[in-house]
Amino acid sequence: SRRIMSLLRSYVRNVSVGTRYVGGSFLDAKRLKVMPCPVDLAKAAIRAIVDLCVGEGLRFSAREQSYLLQGNGPYGLRQLSAVRIHKAAARSSINDLYMSLHSSENQRAAAAGSNG
Repeated sequence: SRRIMSLLRSYVRNVSVGTRYVGGSFLDAKRLKVMPCPVDLAKAAIRAIVDLCVGEGLRFSAREQSYLLQGNGPYGLRQLSAVRIHKAAARSSINDLYMSLHSSENQRAAAAGSNG
């Protein structure tokens, strides 16, 4: 269970990190030039979120879920809810995307206001 949970956390974290660039910019290694996030990368990040939400990455059969156990106290075990994990991951990923887009729009509006 720990290994599976660790892999799931890594999967969700990687999707989340990818969404941070949507609507944002890349800074080159020398920190001299800023390039807006290319549309194809933004689309790939959105596809990854959709896959996380409705794909098979966080889906478990009843038999597989019966092995998802976590320590509960010094000697106890409790079963983890794959649905709850999936719900939290999907909500977090969609929220990260929304925040990236919202921040980008605010920056764009502020830049337009200072130029006009």
